Amino acid sequence: GASALMDEVQALLDKFISDPNDAAVASDALIKAASLYEREELVFRNKCSDVFSRDRENFSIWEMLELVVRNETTLGTLFSAIEQRRDAVLQTAAARFLVATAPGLAMMPSL
Repeated sequence: GASALMDEVQALLDKFISDPNDAAVASDALIKAASLYEREELVFRNKCSDVFSRDRENFSIWEMLELVVRNETTLGTLFSAIEQRRDAVLQTAAARFLVATAPGLAMMPSL
């Protein structure tokens, strides 16, 4: 159910945040998380074609997005992974994650 999905997403985010310098582990966590965000964003978009709709709050994607902004270091760590250019795979994984979450993050009142 929804709580299992949230637990999975939180575990992936924690895995990334716990050691963002381990490119293999961090990339794997971000790619898996991005695919979950992409999937849930599609669930929302199939019901509501307006990408900027506030109705996103009624879907799992909203709670998933809250997990990203709840930990203040998550977004900064993602941007750092892109900016530092230490590892192309990690850079690509971080970019994919940000692309997957961007439409919903743009609607978060806390950002």
